[in-house]
Amino acid sequence: MRDKILREVVLNLLIHREYSSSYPATFTIYRNSIVTENWNIPYVYGPINLETMKPHRKNPTIANVFSQMGIVEELGSGTRKMFKYTPLYANGKEPVIEEQDVYRIEIPYIPTLQGSNVGTTQKSTQKSTQKSTQKSTLKILELIKNNPEVTTQEMAEAIGIIRRTVAKHIKSLQEKGIIRRVGPDKGGHWEVINE
Repeated sequence: MRDKILREVVLNLLIHREYSSSYPATFTIYRNSIVTENWNIPYVYGPINLETMKPHRKNPTIANVFSQMGIVEELGSGTRKMFKYTPLYANGKEPVIEEQDVYRIEIPYIPTLQGSNVGTTQKSTQKSTQKSTQKSTLKILELIKNNPEVTTQEMAEAIGIIRRTVAKHIKSLQEKGIIRRVGPDKGGHWEVINE
């Protein structure tokens, strides 16, 4: 749903911009809204909603190119989609579209009850990552005990993770004083000091 809204916002920003002005087109993401602004030759001044909307092509050449590419549909369909999908995305809030010399669109974002689960999801992801790290670390220790001459590549293959991740785990174990390398990288071996 968010993708559908943002697609229309970006297309609107590109198609309806007045390119003869050096005023920058902006797309700004805030914590609770997304705002776009671009220079405009207004057809009407003031807020736009589905009742007051009078679709017209502000930049017909660019609009035709997008139309021929099949990227845009009929005139005004993007604005209608923004008004259709934004309340679903923003917990009932509608987009704010204002036509002045600067054409401004604001898409509000108010988290729904589902959106408030983001923190919980992040915590469970962190716990899952920690468990995975602990599991890999224990497996590395087991491999070293069984074969002190085991290589990082052999550990990676045995655990099913990439060699770089094994190297990070080994470095962490060395920094914590749990294992140490005895002898050179080639020809040496690992030793478990403290578990």
